[in-house]
Amino acid sequence: MYIKSFGILVVLFLYSGVLLYGQDYSSERSTEIISESGQKFYQHTVTKGNTIYNLSKTYGVSKDVITKYNPQVKEGLSLGMVLKIPLKKTKTNDFIYHIVKKKETLFQIANIYNVSVEDIKAANQLKGETISKGQYLKIPSFASIAPAPSESNQTAEPKSNLDEKKYAYYTVQPKETLFTISKRFGLSIDALMYLNDLNSIDIKTGQKLLIPRVLVENQRNIKTDTAKFVQHKVMPKETLYGIAREYAVSIEVIKAVNKLEEKQIQIGQILNIPRVLNTSAYIEHRVYKRREKLKQIAGEYNVSVSALKKANPSVPSKLKKGESLLIPVGFIETDFAKDQVIELELPGTEVDEVKEIKPECEQDINYNAKYKVAFMLPLYLEEVDSLMTLSYAELLENKTSKPFKYIEYLEGAYMAVDELQEQGLELEFQIYDVTHDIEKTNKVLSNPKLKEVDLIISLVYSKNFELISDYSKKYHIPLVNTLSKRRKIIYENPYVFKVEPNKGDMYREISEYILEKYSSSNIIVVRNNPYQLANEYTDLKNSLVRALPDFVQIDSMMYQNTLHTVIYSVDSLSGIVKASSNLRNNLIVAFGLEEVFAIELFTKLNFIGDSLDYQVIGLPDWSGFTGVDIAYSQPLALHTATNNYVDYGQEHVKNFVLKYRENYGIEPQMNRYSFLGYDVTKYFLSALMKYGKSFPDCIEHNNVNLLENQLNFRKNSGTGYENINWNIIQQKDYRYQLVK
Repeated sequence: MYIKSFGILVVLFLYSGVLLYGQDYSSERSTEIISESGQKFYQHTVTKGNTIYNLSKTYGVSKDVITKYNPQVKEGLSLGMVLKIPLKKTKTNDFIYHIVKKKETLFQIANIYNVSVEDIKAANQLKGETISKGQYLKIPSFASIAPAPSESNQTAEPKSNLDEKKYAYYTVQPKETLFTISKRFGLSIDALMYLNDLNSIDIKTGQKLLIPRVLVENQRNIKTDTAKFVQHKVMPKETLYGIAREYAVSIEVIKAVNKLEEKQIQIGQILNIPRVLNTSAYIEHRVYKRREKLKQIAGEYNVSVSALKKANPSVPSKLKKGESLLIPVGFIETDFAKDQVIELELPGTEVDEVKEIKPECEQDINYNAKYKVAFMLPLYLEEVDSLMTLSYAELLENKTSKPFKYIEYLEGAYMAVDELQEQGLELEFQIYDVTHDIEKTNKVLSNPKLKEVDLIISLVYSKNFELISDYSKKYHIPLVNTLSKRRKIIYENPYVFKVEPNKGDMYREISEYILEKYSSSNIIVVRNNPYQLANEYTDLKNSLVRALPDFVQIDSMMYQNTLHTVIYSVDSLSGIVKASSNLRNNLIVAFGLEEVFAIELFTKLNFIGDSLDYQVIGLPDWSGFTGVDIAYSQPLALHTATNNYVDYGQEHVKNFVLKYRENYGIEPQMNRYSFLGYDVTKYFLSALMKYGKSFPDCIEHNNVNLLENQLNFRKNSGTGYENINWNIIQQKDYRYQLVK
């Protein structure tokens, strides 16, 4: 039984598809070269610590090649044994990785690493020579690559056989990390680790690292010239954050040069971007708002939270005013195109101190202020003389009629109003019955008192909302849209608050969660078919591929970290098994809209769950699947994302349910919008109460404990505000629990 188990283990090890590295595979390469029959060999004398494996790594040849020319090694190595190792370029299964920089060609890259263009094309299965900025290329690790320092925590000494024409040593500067150096020179972290025989990413100030000389010279040849600028035309959806990161220049410098008061820019606006040298691979973000969130900053700069944490290892999730944060730039530009550079006589780019938080965002509650709020809902009150005069029997008879469709939303709103009034909020509010009837909506908007309101909270039909939005924009009145999924509404009116989050932000949230919790797992994306949710799949895959490490180390082993994709309708369960790892946890990210796909997937995964370790994230929203047996999905730790989640175990939720039951004699229901009515009303009235009429400028500071979904609003240049928060939930103890 033991022998059988051991045999199975060996088979699994050989076919697991992982790349294993020992803790120390470095050796000193010999400088003695001999010739035999017209072929050149290194003459290597075996020293303490030498193994066939580390010799193959040092000389860039396979173990079989060493054995071929030195058959005596079959009996083992002994001290003083003399080996001959061919100089011939002999391919191995090892690669280093190069990040393509702007305008770089295969010819230039081949010269950096002393390999041929054809070698690179073959390693990357390229049909032509077209490559793009940011692309990762495998570079074959041939014997011509010079050896690197052997200890990751010691300063390397120059080697006598170092090819100084190809390689140079770079001295690590204070506060630099392997990540910053990789970005600075356009090398991947894996390439740096391979070239320098590093066993971990830890480096220290003063340590010397081997870098291809061409990349070092590229950085030295850049000259700072603050008299030259690049003109950038602002395109749709661009932000100042993104432009700053693109050109590796801080926002504050761009603001100073262009005399911008705020961070808002307009489509078509021409910005002068200083052509300055960025030698750090970072730009600095200064925190000028209280309790600024890391996730929000990452979204503004279009980087992942995990990338920010790599650049700022000790950063908290919420930052204090005045702190600085390093934002990694996508690349270090070696030169701007000559036809883009213009000569300008502009003042220096000295940056003033970051402005303090606006006073209105720090003020205490003004108990003397009185605010006016309008609620607009389709209540169809004309169909019922008075809701208050109906008997209980009559209420039951009319419960499916139009007047009752959104009444629970209003009841939840009333409870929030009562709660805040008890805390001192002075409020005058009016309820407007806005039905499908456009003529009646126009009549509501003709009421002169409506111009005086400080906030409109709406839950109306789309055609009616368009009229209300035009009115809001004309009179600069903040307008809340509770249920619309259309992003169009925030582009038409900068005063609109869209409560329903965008699906794109859900995939961003899922991506960040995977990178935070499962970056070392074997990730398998399982699509129901190759057509469904294609754009969503592509976006998630690209965000993961960009941020996932190429290799992960667990204990003493290094694993190649490949993102797998399986088309279930084609490959079925066998495709998943083939992509699975026996040595790591497998995370399945499943894309599918049909419940039958989820049912079949969980059923089959449970049959092989004893031999392989799986967890599943179901997208886009598998929490709504009622036919999935929880006895099958919970063992696989089913995760999904939703914007509607109520944790009935929370004390404040229990209190709301009890009070609602006491007030209205029924249980609050999510699908009847009672929780939503409470959340939206409490959130925006709290903002009015804390920040006054200027609350839109301070909305990002408005942290309120809600029932169903937390609200986190983002405003892009020239648009309204959109909630970007999604809940990530996991099945546990036979119910969903919030995990993020």
